[in-house]
Amino acid sequence: DAYQFFLDLGPLSNIEKFYYKDQVQYWKDFQAHPHYDEWWQARSLPQRMEGVKSAMMVVGGWFDAEDCYGPQAMYKYTEKLNPGTYNTIVMGPWYHGMWARGAGRTFHDQDWGSDTSKFYQDNIEWPFFDAFLRGDGKPNLPEAYMFDSGAHKWSKFDKWPPQTEETSLYFHENGMLEVGAKPSDASGFDQYVSDPRKPVPHEGGTIVSRTRNFMLADQRFAAERDDLLVYQTLPLEEDVTLAGPIFADLFAQLSTTDCDFVVKLIDVFPPTAGEKLANYQMLVRGEIMPARYRYSFQNPKPMPVGEVEKVSYELPGLYHTFKKGHRIMIQVQSSWFPLVHRNPQQMINVYTAQSRDFISSTIQIHRSSANASRVRVGVLK
Repeated sequence: DAYQFFLDLGPLSNIEKFYYKDQVQYWKDFQAHPHYDEWWQARSLPQRMEGVKSAMMVVGGWFDAEDCYGPQAMYKYTEKLNPGTYNTIVMGPWYHGMWARGAGRTFHDQDWGSDTSKFYQDNIEWPFFDAFLRGDGKPNLPEAYMFDSGAHKWSKFDKWPPQTEETSLYFHENGMLEVGAKPSDASGFDQYVSDPRKPVPHEGGTIVSRTRNFMLADQRFAAERDDLLVYQTLPLEEDVTLAGPIFADLFAQLSTTDCDFVVKLIDVFPPTAGEKLANYQMLVRGEIMPARYRYSFQNPKPMPVGEVEKVSYELPGLYHTFKKGHRIMIQVQSSWFPLVHRNPQQMINVYTAQSRDFISSTIQIHRSSANASRVRVGVLK
């Protein structure tokens, strides 16, 4: 049970003490650089994609547990820094490397309705290499070839992100999520207690190891807990397609100087979706942000205890249709364990923190007219 193993291990400082014992330089480097300083910046690839002369095809998976962020960032910066260079992006409903393994029809509990990996190999990858290695350099491919992980179909775009209409998913009382409707109340908040002794797991059931499935797994195990918040729409009256990046804007009040925020965008299937998927809460996108880095990854800043503070951050992009009859759900929590280490919830270096340094935090997420917590999305028209 990996959850129990890492919980029993205690703070990250025990890893060096009990296991690495000054023998793992990689871990020592992590400890020496807890923030996004010059050491980390020197190792960041996207901003260094200058001088690219060869044709580029960036390929990634929407549910790539190893690198969901990377392909979209590499495409973005290659495009920005190399005007005129052939540069295209492909994103499919895959885990890491799934585009080159098997037929690609299913992943975990989802059946995509077609052999997505084979389609990519035959209709995208082969024409690309054939055109540039022995042909005329014109593969007749779009700028972006994207798979809709909700409608289960491929789409072509002449740019990525595509043209969308920004819409906000606002948090309302009684766990309601409203599309475009800002709260009118002068005050209002929801509250939970984040206890480092009982962190929210990143996956349901017994966690033997970090699986690739957690990126799109059923989130009902989490929704049942009382140390996170759940907001959801009524059943949708028509299809809603989201495309491009997502932004979380949380107005939070803490009893401590720090905590993590995990925002998850979830597709809730209707009761009529079949035996396996009835009421299923499919994770579409999730991302974590330590509150201390809300202004800068280089210069952490404590949260003001007892005051409302805005925490905004970007989640990796998506292309997903929430079908008619489905619901859109947002879950907000403050741990994602053991995928992500526990936060002491105060301004202490997590690599040197001791067990006594981990404290509970009472967290309020505000949903008033002045402090309207929301998730901003792009709706494809």
